[in-house]
Formats: sequence, structure tokens, C-alpha cells
Amino acid sequence: MIPRPEEERLIKIYLLGDLTEKDREDFEERLMLNDGMVDQLMLIEAELIDDYVFENLSGSERRKFEQYFLISPDRKQRLVLAKRLTHYASTSRDRKETQ
Repeated sequence: MIPRPEEERLIKIYLLGDLTEKDREDFEERLMLNDGMVDQLMLIEAELIDDYVFENLSGSERRKFEQYFLISPDRKQRLVLAKRLTHYASTSRDRKETQ
């Protein structure tokens, strides 16, 4: 399920720690009651990681990503994996181009 733009924006703001405490609590309640929201959250998490690796986040989004999003050890591990895969793909492509 592809999130609607307003839901995508809300999830991104949540993941970057930009919601008020009340809005965060309301969002987390919705998250617990709606399995589809969990899927959307995971999709946006992956997109944020990709955006970080490919330097597509603004300066303030990068800081929030580093300070808030990466609090989770699981997210840190997924970031390391994304960086490794990106590096591998880049070096593999470079080797093919020089052959």
C-alpha cells in the first residue's frame, strides 16, 4: 500500500522526531491499531535510509536523522547495510566499466 502524501509526510516527521508529544502519542496509537500503517512506516524508514545514503536529505533532515532516527540499533544496522550495498554496487559498476 502506497501512503498518501499527507500520511507519508506525517510518518517522515514522526521518524525524524518532529512531532509534539501529543501528536506523537496520537500517531503511535494509530500505528498500533492499523497494520497498514506499520507497512507504510517501514517503507518510509527504508526511503529515509536511502535518502541519507544518497545525500538527498536537507541539512536539518540529516541532523534529525542522525540525532533521532538512528537512536534505534536496528536502524543503525540497516544504515550500515545500505551503505555497504551501495559501495559494493558502485565498485562493481566501476570494475565493469574498466574492463
